Amino acid sequence: METRAAPAWTTSADAADLPARLHIHAQARPVPPPIPLARRWRDALRAIGGWTRHANPLSLHIEDLGGHRVFALDEAGASTEVALSAGTYFISARRGETRRGYTVRLEAGTAFDLYLQLD
Repeated sequence: METRAAPAWTTSADAADLPARLHIHAQARPVPPPIPLARRWRDALRAIGGWTRHANPLSLHIEDLGGHRVFALDEAGASTEVALSAGTYFISARRGETRRGYTVRLEAGTAFDLYLQLD
C-alpha cells in the first residue's frame, strides 16, 4: 500500500501562519439609474441586480478586542474581503440610520462569511 505525505501547505504549522479571511456580503435595495429607461429594460436590470449604486453607502469598521480599529471602509460594495490575524473582532456596519454590530471569532487559515441585511 502506497502512502503519500500531505502537501506542505496543509500542515498545521503552516495554517497557524495563514491569515483568516472575512467575507462580508451586503444586501441593499438598489437605486434606479439616473437616466430614464424603457420599462422593460429597467425591469430587466432590476431582475439581474444590475444596479450597484445605493441611496446610502455602507460603512464598515472592524475593531479587535482591545478596541483598536484594524479596518475601516466608508463606501463598501456588495462584497468585501478582509484578511485578518486569528482572533475575535467586533464588526460595525452602518447604512443610513440602520446600524448593526457583530462579534466574530476567526481562526488562522479559515474563511468566515458574514451576510448583512441592512434595509
